Order: sequence, then structure tokens, then C-alpha cells
Amino acid sequence: MKSLPNCSSLFRNRLYIHGRPTKLVHIYLLLAHEVKTVISLTQNVPNIFTNNANLLKDKIEIIHLPIKDQSTPTLDEVILLCKTISKNINQKKNISIHCAMGNGRSGLMLACFMIWNSVHNSKKNAKLWSCKKSIKYVRSKRSKSIENAKQTNFITNFRDHILKRFNFV
Repeated sequence: MKSLPNCSSLFRNRLYIHGRPTKLVHIYLLLAHEVKTVISLTQNVPNIFTNNANLLKDKIEIIHLPIKDQSTPTLDEVILLCKTISKNINQKKNISIHCAMGNGRSGLMLACFMIWNSVHNSKKNAKLWSCKKSIKYVRSKRSKSIENAKQTNFITNFRDHILKRFNFV
């Protein structure tokens, strides 16, 4: 998606990862790319969304999960977001995820989603993604993603939790 800060289009061109939208043109770009859900991982919802709520009404759902910069969410929060991403993609609806720069928190979310998706497709003989593979994939698309050991460890814990939850262990 052109002109959104630090933007990448991923996962069958249905998932966009980017930095914080700050301009009205960013809203118009989301609308033009038929994004139906925006997941905001910044501590505060960007002003561009709150100041233009009427423009977004009935067009884009904003899901706000405030995560402190350089930090991680809870496992349950990530599971909820993975379900939301899966639902949108399965319904052929575009979705975007952003944090401040589109790297740390957004990259963590993308890595967790890739693991989640591999577990849910395992019944179709897909191979389960390792933490290393998911991080490598994310960094191949977004080189500055997953910024610290805390985020890397969270991805490992997320994978272990998901495998236990779905009886893969």
C-alpha cells in the first residue's frame, strides 16, 4: 500500500503491516485498499482515527490493543487478534496492523499469526512453523521487525502455549 508509513502487504495481499497512520490520506488509502479492520497496537489510538470517526463509521473497525513500546501483549490478547486476523482473511476482508513504526509490536503480531495459521492448517498437512522460521519470515519482509529478546521470547512462549492448547504436544 503506497504512502502509508513503512507498509508491507502480506498474506495473500489481505494483511497490511505499517507504521502509525497520521494523515487523512492514510485513511483514504486504507479505504481504497478495502481494509475493513485496523488493529492498533500503540498505547493510544492515533488521533487521525478519533478525529475522523464519522468517516470510518460502518467502513473500518478499529481494534485497539495498547502495548507499551518494546513490550509484549498477553497470550490471550494475541490469540484473540489471531482469531480476528484469520476471520478477516477467511472472509476475504483486508486487515491492517500498526504500531508506531510497524516493526516491533506489529512484527511480533505477524510472527505469532504465522505460527497460529500453521497450527490451524496442520490438519491440511501443512508443516507447523517454528519460532525461528516465523521470525525469519517476518524479517525477510520487514528487516527491522521483532526488536528485542523479550519479543523473541514471547513468540517462543506463544508457540508452546498454542501447541499445548491444540494438543500438539
